[in-house]
Amino acid sequence: YRQRSQATQLLRRNLLILLRQPVFMMNTLLSLAVPCLLLLIAIFTGDLALDLLVLPENRHRLALLFVGVTSAPALLVNLSATAITREGPAFWETKVLPIGVWDNLRSRMWTTLLVNLFASLLMGAVVYKLFQIEMAILLSGAFFVFMLTRVLATIDLLINLYRPYLNWTNPAAAIKNNLNVLFSLALRPLFLGVPFLLSFQWPALGDDKVLYLSGSIFLVFHLLALNYLKDLMIRKFNQIVL
Repeated sequence: YRQRSQATQLLRRNLLILLRQPVFMMNTLLSLAVPCLLLLIAIFTGDLALDLLVLPENRHRLALLFVGVTSAPALLVNLSATAITREGPAFWETKVLPIGVWDNLRSRMWTTLLVNLFASLLMGAVVYKLFQIEMAILLSGAFFVFMLTRVLATIDLLINLYRPYLNWTNPAAAIKNNLNVLFSLALRPLFLGVPFLLSFQWPALGDDKVLYLSGSIFLVFHLLALNYLKDLMIRKFNQIVL
């Protein structure tokens, strides 16, 4: 017998649910492809002039472009909002597995982090290669995107726990006709308003400091959510029945 990590097996299980169902996989890939397609179209049509963005006076626009592209996966691909719904009638398997409830929930958030952060890394590498982003913006932007992805994954999972939808017969209904997806997307502007509000209140901070401060606020939200909502999430998970 070969012993494997429980966390690795849970992560693998969640990824296979996502990859083996064509509807789930195509919806995720198409959502991830949207920012890439928009960036390529803007470059090829001339709307995004590469030679102008690298000028010193366009440093702020370049920072917005980098953060916008790298945070797009977290904003568009809300996998945690359907992390439980995607199992459908097979949810009973999760209930009988000899694992802790919190480990089960945490693995679903890790799945979202893995997919979204991997996509953000690829998109950030492309933008860095094209525009040679300054190191200060690169580090602060990475911190901002990581914290944004974490807090959104936690809140989206909480939404799915409050509104589990397991009795679907068509996989498209699990993600298309699902109010959880709409609720999670409706929360996105609130989090995007944090850096804009900080830059409006303190314009002298600079882009990198605004991103660090916004990421720190997201980190506080994430820690508070885990501290005060952990027991609630476990209780809601135990109350889910088919």
